[in-house]
Amino acid sequence: KLAILLSLIGRYEESMLDYKQALKYYDKSFRIMKYAYNEFLFNKNITFILDCLARVHFKMCHYEKALKTYKKCNRLLKNIHANNLNNYDICLNYKNIGLVLYENGLYYDALFYYEKAHNIS
Repeated sequence: KLAILLSLIGRYEESMLDYKQALKYYDKSFRIMKYAYNEFLFNKNITFILDCLARVHFKMCHYEKALKTYKKCNRLLKNIHANNLNNYDICLNYKNIGLVLYENGLYYDALFYYEKAHNIS
C-alpha cells in the first residue's frame, strides 16, 4: 500500500509540474514494488509505475531515459500479455516509444512503432 500511496503523491507532483519530485516518488514506489513482488516480470503495477517514470522523463526532455524506460515496460507487458500481444497497453506503449523517437528526430524508427500500434488498434 505504501508503494501505491507514493505513486499517488508522484502523480500529484507531476500534475503540479514538479517533475523532479514526481520522479522521486515514482522511483520510491518502483523500488518498493520491485522488492515486494516475487513475480516481478508478471506484475502490471510495475508496468504502470514504469510508464509514469518514462512519461515524466519525456516531459523533462530526457528522451534517452524515457526511451529506455518505455522499452523496459514493453518487455514486461509482453511477458504479462504473452497470450495476447494485441493488448491495448502494448499498443499505447508502442505509441509512446514512437513519440520519443519522433522527438529525437528518428522519424523512420518512430513510424515503425506507430505502425505497430496502429496494427494493434
